[in-house]
Amino acid sequence: MRFNIKSVEKLPIRGNLDVPRGARALVILVGRSFFFPWIAEVLCEERFAVCRFDSDKLDDVRAAVRYCQTRMALPTFLFGYAQGGDMAIVAAEDVLNLRGVVTWSAAARMITRSPGPPGAAASAEWSARALWRS
Repeated sequence: MRFNIKSVEKLPIRGNLDVPRGARALVILVGRSFFFPWIAEVLCEERFAVCRFDSDKLDDVRAAVRYCQTRMALPTFLFGYAQGGDMAIVAAEDVLNLRGVVTWSAAARMITRSPGPPGAAASAEWSARALWRS
C-alpha cells in the first residue's frame, strides 16, 4: 500500500507499507530505503510487514513509525543502512513496542568519529544529545 504523509516541514513523505497475511512484526527501513526493494521483498516473504520511504531525515523516521503503528499493533524493528543505521539508533528511544534495531554499515563510533555529516538538522540534534561530534 502506498502512502503519502506530511513531514514536520509540511513536505510529502512518500512510501510503501507492505503487509503480508499473518504478519508477525513490523520492520521500518530507515534511510533511502527505496534503494533496497529486495530487502522488503525478502522480509515480506518471511511474514514481516515492511515500511519503506524516501527520506533521510530523523523527524521523517518518527513520522513513518507513527503512521505505521497507528495502522497495526505489531512488534517493531528498525533496520537502517549507512546513515539510516545511525538514525535508527537515535530514533529507537521514541519507538513504542520496539523489539530491535538492525544496522548495516552504520557508524561504528557515533560519539568520537563520524562517517560524514548527517545533515544540519540531524547533526544539531545528535550533538545536543552528545551522540555526534563533528
